[in-house]
Amino acid sequence: MALRKLAEYGKDEDARVDEIQRLTLELQSTSPEESIRRLTEARMPVEVLRDTLKQVRAGLSQTERDGAKSLLREFNDTAKKVAATGTASFKSEKLKGAGGPEWEKLITAAYKSAAVEHDHYPNDGDSCLLCQQPLGDQAVELFGRYWEFLTSTDRTALMALDTQIKAKIKGFESLTLDVFGEDTVARTYLKAAHPSLDEQILQLLAILKLDRDAIVVALQKAGETFPGDGTMDLTPAFEAVITKIDADIADLKLLSVADAIAKLDAERVELRHREVLSKNLDDIEKYVSDLKWCEVADSKAKPALSPRRLTEKEGELFSRVIAETYRSRLGQECSGLECAIPVEFRTMGQKGQTIRSLAIKEFALDQILSEGEQRAVALADFLTEAALNELNAGLIFDDPVNSQDHQRKERIAGRLVEEAKSRQVIIFTHDLLFFTKVCGAAERAQIEPMMHWVQRGANDKPGFVSLNDAPISTPQYLKTKLAEETLAKAQQLLGSARVDLVRKGAGQLRRTIEEVVPHLLLKQVVRRWDDRIMVTALRRVMWDQILIEEIIEVFEMCSAMMEGHSHTEAGTEAPPTIEKLGQLVERAKAIITKAKPDKPKN
Repeated sequence: MALRKLAEYGKDEDARVDEIQRLTLELQSTSPEESIRRLTEARMPVEVLRDTLKQVRAGLSQTERDGAKSLLREFNDTAKKVAATGTASFKSEKLKGAGGPEWEKLITAAYKSAAVEHDHYPNDGDSCLLCQQPLGDQAVELFGRYWEFLTSTDRTALMALDTQIKAKIKGFESLTLDVFGEDTVARTYLKAAHPSLDEQILQLLAILKLDRDAIVVALQKAGETFPGDGTMDLTPAFEAVITKIDADIADLKLLSVADAIAKLDAERVELRHREVLSKNLDDIEKYVSDLKWCEVADSKAKPALSPRRLTEKEGELFSRVIAETYRSRLGQECSGLECAIPVEFRTMGQKGQTIRSLAIKEFALDQILSEGEQRAVALADFLTEAALNELNAGLIFDDPVNSQDHQRKERIAGRLVEEAKSRQVIIFTHDLLFFTKVCGAAERAQIEPMMHWVQRGANDKPGFVSLNDAPISTPQYLKTKLAEETLAKAQQLLGSARVDLVRKGAGQLRRTIEEVVPHLLLKQVVRRWDDRIMVTALRRVMWDQILIEEIIEVFEMCSAMMEGHSHTEAGTEAPPTIEKLGQLVERAKAIITKAKPDKPKN
């Protein structure tokens, strides 16, 4: 359950990552006050919306619904009494409408009109209110019965209940449900930062509107179908949002910019880890469940079984399905790594498993081969096993060229780059020559490697990673990509933060020009980190003095803009601008294009 809790990741977590990025960008480009102001401006509308929804829900609570339903039931019961004891007794065969609703309205109007004549209408000698003919004794007696009906206790109660129902209808209709429009501050903030609550609010308001309209119709038409209150109280969700806003504001007020950014980044990393966990949780739980089953089987069932038959069958299957393919593939791998020695592949059954080993006839490898050859054979064996297992999605190597000469290092670099075409390959190394070989092989294979620099940080603490960085990163600088990425970031910032990135971009562009000279202009006649000099590559060198002058000018302009050189402000166009960096990027691209072609053959 604890693992599943950690693996909860949805729209709100995605939105929180975006909010963290917004806060981080604001902290980098402006001051914390800007972020505090934005969060404070969002907090109050969210609070108001919370209180408004509480009032609306209270106005449509189950208590209110039950009260309206009870009032309507009382009205209907009283109306039945009035109908039974009053209007029904006035029905007549002569008049179809007598005793009906319209007739009741007629005598009510007559009662009001009689009051205009005098208090005791009708008396002897009075005339009919409609035909103005003298009223006989029978007519006077009938009017008396009318007045008695209109002033009866049940009918008076009915009129009072009708007034209460109309007041109820007015109260329900006056409930304001249009409180979450697209242009409101609360909607804008919640939609971006807390999308789940945004959706819940919209659903709540839609349900409340349907319920409100249904209740009004029921009261107007004296129906008795009232929807029950099935809505959810969103107050706890609102409180969580407000608490998060307050926490962010408190951090921005109390922490330094660097500490606030670090805390936000730690939260972002945790959210990303939760996202990965959520995607792999089912597989993880299945794996753990299988391990538990295996543990039980190993501790209880295995001691009671003889593994001999399993061993024999496993050995038979291994020999039939795997062994020959393994031998063939191992030979290929050994040949490719220049360790094509008479290595024998052996298998032995033991307790239900097949144990494989490598040897040279009756000798173990470590009795015949040097440490470098042993490592090469071990690497070939590992690559063979990896190739035959389709479940291997990625391979990790830790300094795979220890004790190897430069020729085998180059072969290993090429082999690992080839492997990277079909699966992810991660290599840890401190060997700069091998690293250069890997970069060169990747370039020839048209694979763009991703490089990170793992080193010790403050107080000599290990494990700090500089992303997209390396002690030697020639492939990254043969293009203007890094400078362009830095330029794009600088365009999003202001003030000194922008200037710092412009200077960084100028340094990256200067490094690009430095790499263009040996790799493109001089066609790698002399290679860095390599003992060989490619004399034959001189035929490809195309010397263009105009291009040389362009290279020198761009190089010097980048040097003037970047950190690490002391210049007058006039010389650096203080401060360096993103427009100038953009122009230099385009000029560097043109230089790369012109420097790539080889010298035409005569």
